[in-house]
Amino acid sequence: MNMISPEFATVAKAPAIELQEQMMLQLAVMGSRSKINYGAWVPMEFGPIHAEVYFDIANIEGYNAILGTPFLWEHGVSPIYDDDGWVMRDGKRIHFPSQATLITKFRQSFRN
Repeated sequence: MNMISPEFATVAKAPAIELQEQMMLQLAVMGSRSKINYGAWVPMEFGPIHAEVYFDIANIEGYNAILGTPFLWEHGVSPIYDDDGWVMRDGKRIHFPSQATLITKFRQSFRN
């Protein structure tokens, strides 16, 4: 299950789709449990991966987005947890800039 926060969905201008049936969610959310009422298809880039990905919109705690196991399997991605944390795809390490670099670029994009 892929999830994004409502705030991130708003900033990303992701068009929300109202779900016909609500889903209950108990892990990774603010409070003891939450309901998922909306989802969104979002274009995303994750290293060399460029895809249109479905996300449930949920009150997730501490994150803007969570990529679930089905996404990782579909794209052959394996997270490796060591000192700096990194990701492998098809046996090769994917380089990601540091979070500080991403925040700086994000801020600069709003100044231009």
